[in-house]
Amino acid sequence: MTKKLIAGLAACAVLPLCALAACADDKAPKADPTLELDGSFARIDMRTDVVSAHEGVKALDGNGKDITDRIKLSVDGDGENYSIADGAVAFSACGDYTVRYTVDDGYGKIAVAEKSVQVRNIYSVYLTNATLPPLYGALDMAATEYKFIYFNDREGTVDVSCYGDRVVGDYKNTQADYDAAVQSFKTLYSDDEYSYFRMFIPDARNQMALRVLVREGVDTGRYEIKYLSDGSMSYNASFPYRGEDAYDKWQTNVDIYNNMYELAASGAELSYGGVTLGDGFLAYELHDCFIAAAQKDNAEFWGAFPEALTSADARVQAEIDKAHLVKKQPEVMYAGLTDAQKRLFLTSVSFDKDAFDKEYFAADGKYLIVTGAKSITGGLTSERFIELMRRICGDYAEYNILFKPHPSGIPSSETYPDVYKYMNDSNIRILPGRLPMEVISWVYGDALIGGFDSSLFMSVPQGNTAFFIAKDASKLSAVSKLLYESGAFGDVAFYWSEGA
Repeated sequence: MTKKLIAGLAACAVLPLCALAACADDKAPKADPTLELDGSFARIDMRTDVVSAHEGVKALDGNGKDITDRIKLSVDGDGENYSIADGAVAFSACGDYTVRYTVDDGYGKIAVAEKSVQVRNIYSVYLTNATLPPLYGALDMAATEYKFIYFNDREGTVDVSCYGDRVVGDYKNTQADYDAAVQSFKTLYSDDEYSYFRMFIPDARNQMALRVLVREGVDTGRYEIKYLSDGSMSYNASFPYRGEDAYDKWQTNVDIYNNMYELAASGAELSYGGVTLGDGFLAYELHDCFIAAAQKDNAEFWGAFPEALTSADARVQAEIDKAHLVKKQPEVMYAGLTDAQKRLFLTSVSFDKDAFDKEYFAADGKYLIVTGAKSITGGLTSERFIELMRRICGDYAEYNILFKPHPSGIPSSETYPDVYKYMNDSNIRILPGRLPMEVISWVYGDALIGGFDSSLFMSVPQGNTAFFIAKDASKLSAVSKLLYESGAFGDVAFYWSEGA
């Protein structure tokens, strides 16, 4: 009886185990796992980048369960030139590699995907001018870790000394400095076959690419171009394709640009169709051609409002649509920086936030910043401008009011003395004129801002705009008018002096 009882108990004990095994087999995926990459090609910087098994990749088993954490990496190539640790490959030598991603679903089924990886010494080259292009460059250099060459024609806008040994060359604002910056690039290009370049050029000076890259025979596989919006010129004076003659203008400009490109490639004089490129770095005879330039495979246009680059002519719009237009809003770029990156950026533009807080933003309550124009009063007489400011101050009496002058129009006891005296008597603090308005609006994102159109539409997130100093919407610049009509600014007011 005892032996039979034990045997029976043993049988009972075995049955549940068999049932569990059968249940486990039932859960085994019937389909193979899948492995998806964000692309089959990557270019990375040997000094700063790695290829990760957990970024830009996703693996699912046949039941849809995420098994990305099971991915293993291997590399085709010399094992001495790379190392694999913590699910990432780091490279110690430039070259072309194949990284293989393998995932096992735990039931004997695997999936494999491969990515071609170019390991290079990547450099950024910022050849900038004006205000906005240097700020785009400064935001980019804060967000990346590449070494770089820096040139800017407006000395003092950006100081890159805080970047230490990342700075390959720092050049100021003369033609000789520009030539030296270009020569620094050429030296890196010729001395290191694995060098790769991210070129940053203002859209209004897109001719730089013809002289610096095309004419010198630089391999198109070794660089990419970011044409940086030059502010109002990108959308107004330098965008001539809104009128009835848009197609004729497009054909003329694209003919000039394409032929100039061919001349540059052959090393010939850059003169065609009555246009001859000037020798200086500030030459901009091709400023109307940035859309055509941005159609190249290795080029992009960075602008806050690419949606404003439109034409009523369908043929021209089709050409615009071929360009690589990237919506890059500087305030979004700034907000996306880490705290450490923001500190670097602010240091580079000589913005001491602690000091600024104490000097201009120490009072309790809300703030309104009024922006000026090149002539301070924007074409108004001093008397009418002061009258307009009195109305603004009355309507925003609960705000602390600051005035941000244009760098070319800073009120003083010698320049617009009546306006200067009114500001002081009314306790309206005057912000530093040389500090870009853009930076102030990004750092103090809660402040309302109103003022002249030329200072607002490229500088301020639309939701912060309280009013325009203009008679009505018809007096706004082309891009501001487009944005206003689309509702981007919300319910904004207009201030103007009666009789002006």
